[in-house]
Amino acid sequence: MTFAELKMKTLGIVRAAREKLGVLWSLPYAKTYIITSITLTFLLVVVFFPYDVLIRQQIKRIEPSISRGIYLGDFNFRMFGDSSVDELDIILRDQSGVTARNLLFNFRYNPVTLLVNKNLKGNVSIQNLSYEKGETGFSAVLKSTMDLKLSSKPGPPLIGTVDLTLSNVLLKGIIFQGLNIAPIKFTVIETSVSIDGDELKIGRIIFSGTDLSGSVSGGIRLASLFANSALNLIIEIDTRSKLLEDYKLFLSFLPRPTGNRLVIPVTGTIANPGIKTQQANPAEAR
Repeated sequence: MTFAELKMKTLGIVRAAREKLGVLWSLPYAKTYIITSITLTFLLVVVFFPYDVLIRQQIKRIEPSISRGIYLGDFNFRMFGDSSVDELDIILRDQSGVTARNLLFNFRYNPVTLLVNKNLKGNVSIQNLSYEKGETGFSAVLKSTMDLKLSSKPGPPLIGTVDLTLSNVLLKGIIFQGLNIAPIKFTVIETSVSIDGDELKIGRIIFSGTDLSGSVSGGIRLASLFANSALNLIIEIDTRSKLLEDYKLFLSFLPRPTGNRLVIPVTGTIANPGIKTQQANPAEAR
């Protein structure tokens, strides 16, 4: 068969199909049936598409870059309303662990937007969030609202904002100048940060509680290994806080307070933070 014959045969098939479609289109209610069928097909695909499988695949893809292992428990995804995860366990590269129980999330866009367009916008709540590394630990109830543009490669987001509220916070295992600090409780910690590439800028961090009250400002330069991220922070503590009353020895190492405000510059990295003492020697805090 020559190319000309093939072309003529193809055109004939197209014309015949067009004529049959024209006949079907002219039948009573044909337009309604066709539009309804297309709409229902689209809705069925959107509602029953295995989004949970896609999200688990995405987690597996980023797992080697951020951790030694990620376990995702029962996952109940809902296209409309809150989706839930009963348990999320992450073992980080330094053998520390992050655990989230009773996690709810509601993103304003469907997961196709998340996985294809890399836009993460919505809110998250965790009834039991904890971090453990040896004797050091942290636990809290978390609520967060975020609007992030994610990178197509494993690593930190490109740009965006995160508002975070932690309540019923317990911090334990803190050691300062060789002194073991009793567990510290916070009633609430409110945080607002923006991310621009590898720069995390702190709009505000305000912490309050009977043990310790104050604020944090500054920023963090994010590293591929989060523990190596560089700190450039200013911590302000209310000197009337119970912690300073119980550990007056603190004041002999820290910069001299101004009125009821104790201002502490913090540098170093997340894994190895340091402050300037009155003797201007770096004191490591773990």
